[in-house]
Amino acid sequence: MKASYSRLVEAVAARFSSRSELNQALQRLLALGAERFLDDIFEARKALGTEDPLSGEGQGRRQAPLPFASDPANQVVNLLRRESALPTNEAARLLLDAIGSPAISEKVRLPDQRKISFRDWVVQLAKLVPPAELLRAATVIRNSRLHSQDQDWPLKQPAPKR
Repeated sequence: MKASYSRLVEAVAARFSSRSELNQALQRLLALGAERFLDDIFEARKALGTEDPLSGEGQGRRQAPLPFASDPANQVVNLLRRESALPTNEAARLLLDAIGSPAISEKVRLPDQRKISFRDWVVQLAKLVPPAELLRAATVIRNSRLHSQDQDWPLKQPAPKR
């Protein structure tokens, strides 16, 4: 029961970007009730190409993968490597610094690019740090990089008025 609840919390954390959006969804869930919520989940699973596990259909079949954006590891890679254009080691170092836990920093080494991809390293890190915390840290890094005053290509400054 505890593991299934944790998976549900992780899935919700990966999909909702704001507290108000999550609150609206929660209010809707409470209004509809548990049975309707389960029915909606099974309808969504059918639409994704998965089968209802309670009906016994599709046993032994591989489930369709979730969309790219729903995977927290892919979101972290997108924020740090693509949007922030950080090299792998710098992205990993900044992510560990942003998490700010000395215990985590001691347990996790920076990724060796010859042996492990950045995404796989983030997946390993997600076993020690909640995905929501990883996404928060990656978003803070991305925002600080994109909105910093130091720009690689300085914009032309207007000529001073005389």
